[in-house]
Amino acid sequence: MDRRRSRIRAGWVSALTLLGGGCYACGGAERADGGLGQTVATATATADAANPVSSATADDEAPPTDWREALRQHRWDQALKLLDELPKEQRNEPTIRLARGRAALAAGHHAQAVEALQELEAALPSVAGEIQAWYAQAAAVAGPHEAAAKLFSTSPKVQDQISAAKAYQRAGKLKTARKVVDKAIRQARQTRRHASEEQAHEVRATIAEAARDKAVAGTDWRWLVNHAKDPTRVRKAITGFARVGGRLSVPERVAALARSTSHDNLAATLTELDALADKHKTQAAVIAMGRAQALNQARDYAQALGAFDAAGALPTPHLAEIKYYAARCAARSGDVTGAIDRYAEIPRRFRKSGWAERAAYRRAELLLRTGRYTEAATAYARYSSRFGKSKWRARARYGRAMALLSCGKPAEAKTQFAALRKDATNRRFVASLRHLEGVAALRSGDQPTAKKLWLDLIGEQPLTWPALAAHARLKQLGHTPLPPVMPLPPTTAHTALPLTLPAAPALLHSVGLDAAAEGRLALMEQEAAARYPGRESEALCGLYGLLTGARRRYKVGSRAVSLEQLMRPPSTAERWTWTCVYPYPFPDLVRREEQRYGLPTGLVHAVMRQESAFQTTARSPVGARGLMQLMPATASRAAAEAGIDPPNDILRPDINIRLGAFYLAKLLDSFNGSVPLAVAAYNAGPQAVQSWVTDGDDRDVDVWVARIPYRETRHYVQRVLGNLSRYQWLAGGNGAVMPAPLQLPKETDIGDQAY
Repeated sequence: MDRRRSRIRAGWVSALTLLGGGCYACGGAERADGGLGQTVATATATADAANPVSSATADDEAPPTDWREALRQHRWDQALKLLDELPKEQRNEPTIRLARGRAALAAGHHAQAVEALQELEAALPSVAGEIQAWYAQAAAVAGPHEAAAKLFSTSPKVQDQISAAKAYQRAGKLKTARKVVDKAIRQARQTRRHASEEQAHEVRATIAEAARDKAVAGTDWRWLVNHAKDPTRVRKAITGFARVGGRLSVPERVAALARSTSHDNLAATLTELDALADKHKTQAAVIAMGRAQALNQARDYAQALGAFDAAGALPTPHLAEIKYYAARCAARSGDVTGAIDRYAEIPRRFRKSGWAERAAYRRAELLLRTGRYTEAATAYARYSSRFGKSKWRARARYGRAMALLSCGKPAEAKTQFAALRKDATNRRFVASLRHLEGVAALRSGDQPTAKKLWLDLIGEQPLTWPALAAHARLKQLGHTPLPPVMPLPPTTAHTALPLTLPAAPALLHSVGLDAAAEGRLALMEQEAAARYPGRESEALCGLYGLLTGARRRYKVGSRAVSLEQLMRPPSTAERWTWTCVYPYPFPDLVRREEQRYGLPTGLVHAVMRQESAFQTTARSPVGARGLMQLMPATASRAAAEAGIDPPNDILRPDINIRLGAFYLAKLLDSFNGSVPLAVAAYNAGPQAVQSWVTDGDDRDVDVWVARIPYRETRHYVQRVLGNLSRYQWLAGGNGAVMPAPLQLPKETDIGDQAY
């Protein structure tokens, strides 16, 4: 192999590793981002890309008429249509073939992609790695399969080894496929990549079946039955194990069915469990427990409650666990009072069980949530006394302080918040505790202490949610002089960097392939930044700012910019630190949808930053997708309600942003314009937030946010509101920052069809 071929091969391996080359089943779109391109010669800009290049068409309902823009919006078929309309001689140009190949791959037209990309690296050596990665993904589906397998095999990535095995299987090379997938399983196990290990076991099972090796296939299918976390894969494994003559024990089958149950397959699961119960009378307790777990997994909490009660009536060593989950189902089905009573029974009856500790904590939590603050304070105190070494002890202390604050004992609450603040190490938590300590001081009549706490907080951690709430409190008290939410930034001399993308990223960027450009730039950051000595991080942020996507830019900023830099107003020379950590991807799309639905400026980006960290293809473990992390069912209902055609690709930025913006507007309307409530509902669901609003009588917004029962949602709301304040400050200074509301709305209405 000559030196040139060696360099191409090295680039191919790097491209596979970064671009997710093993995901050929998804059409190659796993890493696709949008963006607006420039020519290689003109890909320059200043370091501060606070106003990034456009990413939307002038007519927001019409498809783009430029193939580059179509690529940047992930409108793959539209891009292909526009590329096909080019003159024949232009279609044969290497850069056009590159764009056609990538678009065809993402659109699922694998044979077209193979044709466009075949041997193209000779004409475009600077992007040979990307070309070979995309060619392998396309050829793995359309052929030549063995060529794809050999390319995948050169990558050290587990996912690519799995793809190589699948391609070898399609090529009929079963022995080679088996050897490669064995290696992938070992590597996945060693690196603790459970999802990859699951996939590799499934691939090996199918290879073994094709080779008529029922023993190996059975071993892999059974491993998946007992260990896979993906519900679909569990169901497939149950069927596969039976197909090769395997027989699961009743406990194995019941456990697998229960943990892979969803709303869609619940009826079939219950039918199968009923059949097992009729056939295996001696396993009645195991099957009854499985039935309850299946209903709980499918979120049918009312039926699950009855099923857990039925399971608890049978002889079982798991009675404490059953009663605990029955209490949880009671709470989730709306019987909160019954749940509190059920939780109270468990510590009394099962004193030495670990479920006693959980039940005691959940009971205190429910008492706080439902406004029984005095009882909650007592319950938290008893929990801490009995389970002082619990991993939840800090949360219990916080819960008790919140209960004391709302039950008329603010002086005690102030003492608790001060003690918690002394022990806390997380700066966000410290800020929240300082603000709450101020609220407690105010309620206990100590206004000077409250003011001092709030003034210090505003000065040290401006534009955080606690600081915004503190500012609103001071304004309500008529404090003068009222400090600005952020001091005025100093004006300093600053020379903009003349940024130019390196050759390979610039080429990809020029044809609308910004995600690939971002990936290639990530592989050469040190080299690219070295051209700007003394301003390396600024340069990298600026270079990524030339691309429409913001995923890598945000990561670079998070690594390069300190928290201290974000806690002071940026000078002209430092403004890049803020725009790097708070970037504006797809600015025209976002602006259009915020205006369409009357959203506060910056809210979409504030949510996007927290939901997906600007990754267009983000997929959560529960199935949320895209920049705004929409669940497919939510996206479908939102589209129908908004009068939009059913979305066929909610990962596409324009679709994802529009539906996310519509849903935010719907939540704002449901919660009477309250941004904190709408943001909480975006994370936890409107039904949960509605119940939190109606339970309890402490109506201060800052206290309500601090009392949100779901810890994840509580942190989420505070961070999104902090994000929003910074986006607004960047857009218009202190005057653009929305003041924090102090009271919950008097009326909210989520309606009967909330989702």
